[in-house]
Amino acid sequence: MNIHIFKIAFAMILILAFSNCNKNNSSNIIPNAYVDVTINVNEPSSFELQPIGGWIYANGGSNGLLIYHAN
Repeated sequence: MNIHIFKIAFAMILILAFSNCNKNNSSNIIPNAYVDVTINVNEPSSFELQPIGGWIYANGGSNGLLIYHAN
C-alpha cells in the first residue's frame, strides 16, 4: 500500500514537472539589439549618473536602456 502511494506521488510530480516544457512564451524573450549610445555625464539630463549607484533610462536597444553607474 505504501509503495502504491509513492508511485502515484512520483507520477504526479513528473507530470507537473514536464507539463510546462512545451509552452512557447515569446513575450518574455528579449531580442538582440545593436546598442551604440554615448552619454556625457556632465550634461543636466545625465545628472543622476554622476554618483556611484546612480541610474537613468535612455532611448535605445529594443525597449529602452537602463544605464547604471557602477564603481
